[in-house]
Amino acid sequence: MKLFKGFVLILSVSIFLFGCGVQLQKKELKDYSNTIINIYTSFDNEQQFYKNYGNLILDHFPGIEINLIMPSDDKTITPHLMFLYTDDYQRLNQQSYLMDLSLFVKEDKLDLDKYADSMVDAFSTENGALYGLAPRVNIFGIFYNKDLFDQFHIDYPVSGMDWYELLNIASRFEGSAIGIESTFSASSWLMEITSTNKSYFIDLKSDSISFQKEEWTTAIQRIIELYQAKTVLSNKDDQFIQGKAALLLDGSVQFIDHLHRNDNFSWGFVPEPVNSKKRDESRSVFFDQVLSIPEKSANKELAWQIIKVLMDEQVADEYNSFPKSVSTLKSHMNQYSGVSLEEFWQQNLDINPGILPSVLSSSFIGEFYETLEKELQLAIDGKQTADQTFEKLVNQTHIAYEKEKLRRNE
Repeated sequence: MKLFKGFVLILSVSIFLFGCGVQLQKKELKDYSNTIINIYTSFDNEQQFYKNYGNLILDHFPGIEINLIMPSDDKTITPHLMFLYTDDYQRLNQQSYLMDLSLFVKEDKLDLDKYADSMVDAFSTENGALYGLAPRVNIFGIFYNKDLFDQFHIDYPVSGMDWYELLNIASRFEGSAIGIESTFSASSWLMEITSTNKSYFIDLKSDSISFQKEEWTTAIQRIIELYQAKTVLSNKDDQFIQGKAALLLDGSVQFIDHLHRNDNFSWGFVPEPVNSKKRDESRSVFFDQVLSIPEKSANKELAWQIIKVLMDEQVADEYNSFPKSVSTLKSHMNQYSGVSLEEFWQQNLDINPGILPSVLSSSFIGEFYETLEKELQLAIDGKQTADQTFEKLVNQTHIAYEKEKLRRNE
């Protein structure tokens, strides 16, 4: 709000006369020395937690000591506060492990209307219970070179396309123009398509493996064609930034800053492709961490105060996250570095975007991806068909999952 010059002059004189300085305007923070807060984080990197959230907590709660509990740590300590990936949040919420935050929201009159409706809806129940809040989201999309699209007389990509529609567009670029630049390997491409289309193959309830053959073979065949036609450049070599690639996949919102510094062509930014069978669901906006309080937390009040601070509008600009994230506040969420993000919020958020459950061991995941990469490369080299690749993938995954069961029971 602008102040009249006369009022500013009176205020300045008052400050001088009474020696108050700016201290009157600054909220004095409570001293939290000798206070310990047990925090669980789904991050497996302590530095990432502190960079994204921990340092902010230390700044706003001076003297507080954080006892950080990592995924690999002893789980005998009950956390006071939890920072969760969405699949961890869903699993714990289904186990009735988390408390309803709505009482705190009502007591402190926290205005949930200030936040993205899709965020609040994701963690709310029909009876009004609220089991989590997310102050930040990570946004990924597709960057495209408008100049190259105009040169080849191809329509720009749009929000709401599925993967096959995007790949069909990419395949139209010929000659020296590269269709897609990406950090993805062949296995990453396959998992991106199958994850988006919810082609689940692990059933935790029955503890079994079951692949949907048509969906997986279709995706495998498309990956084979993609690489054989040299539509995709997997070894990241800044071809997009040089104006030689039409599309850049796996583009974090922070890449916008890089493009601003290298403004040598016109470009656009659209959400990633959607599920072919459910086009109203976003695959581009991911909750960074869900903030929740365990029902058995011994320090619910302090845990809530921390959540409230991290959700605060005045704190939104203090985040120094990596990768760069975007606030869920309506006042902040629709633009990044001058670029509109409104299209990214027009779809429902996919609260559980992966198809590999978080309970799987790194051994299983490593073995699964190794099989994927090996078999896909054989297919790309023309040594086996998509059907043969699928059958070998199924067989090897069954073997790997049996070993996973044995590890679980050791």
